[in-house]
Amino acid sequence: MWNEVKSCLKNTQFAVRLELRPTDRNLDEYDYIQAVKPNYFPTVIDAASLVFESTFAPDEAIAMLCRRWGSKRTHIRTSGFGLKQVQFDQDVSLSFKKRKTKERGIWIREALVLGDRRKFNHRNIFLGIAHADFNIQPMIREWVVFVSLQKELVYFMYDDRGVLIASPSKETLPTLPENLNILRYEDIRPSEFLL
Repeated sequence: MWNEVKSCLKNTQFAVRLELRPTDRNLDEYDYIQAVKPNYFPTVIDAASLVFESTFAPDEAIAMLCRRWGSKRTHIRTSGFGLKQVQFDQDVSLSFKKRKTKERGIWIREALVLGDRRKFNHRNIFLGIAHADFNIQPMIREWVVFVSLQKELVYFMYDDRGVLIASPSKETLPTLPENLNILRYEDIRPSEFLL
């Protein structure tokens, strides 16, 4: 399954970026976070979940790829917040991989989880991703991407600011709710975001 997921990531040529934060832009970044702090993370998580649920059907088989960079001793643990959000049973598989990059000699640890969308507590996963830049618990420090092999769609919430949805062509991108703040459609090189 690793090869199918990597192939899907490599085949992405087109993407849409969506803004997750509220659209009031009168404040700079720091003031903006402070001004909307009580509602900030719930708003971000609601938007990320709406995009996720519009992208993947509840019974659709998807893969969650977690990646962490670091030293040889860096690990992705099943006791970590991200993997704790997966409902493991006989229909869900988990495998691990490690490799060393050729150009920089950095170790990359990866975990691949396969199951249908209902097995992932995506709201908590998105909360962990959104918290990472603010050093707020719970947080997920790993890079997390969801992949539909059937549709060849990639969902990547890069932080609290936004989501990247990628596919091989514009025609295969999902229909997204109109109330979302779509930043731009763009041609991408997969290595910039996904590899």
